[in-house]
Amino acid sequence: MIALAIFAIAGIAGLQSCLVSTRYIQIVNDEKNLVLLSRIKLEELKTDITDIEREKNGTFPTPFEGYQWEIGLTDITITDTEYGVTFRPYKLTIKTQSSEYSTLIGFLKLDRENEKK
Repeated sequence: MIALAIFAIAGIAGLQSCLVSTRYIQIVNDEKNLVLLSRIKLEELKTDITDIEREKNGTFPTPFEGYQWEIGLTDITITDTEYGVTFRPYKLTIKTQSSEYSTLIGFLKLDRENEKK
């Protein structure tokens, strides 16, 4: 009877440890996906795959359909007169269904054609 009680206590401790480890693995996986999706969306913005003026938010395709993105552009433009380059600040937010999120703030380079519009 004593041996069974000790075995049950050890089993419960082992199960709890396993559950905690599984949760930490899920958290790390979500953080990895947030960074990956932020970089993917940022590259899409830089290469004009995503039209910032039309698309302000959306969801990612499979297998990341549980993640949503949102971008906010400021009305401010910053021009480097020496090189003739114009930048516009943005805020990119990637969210999960569990309300965890990642935010990137940076500058998008505008070409002269977009600047004139």
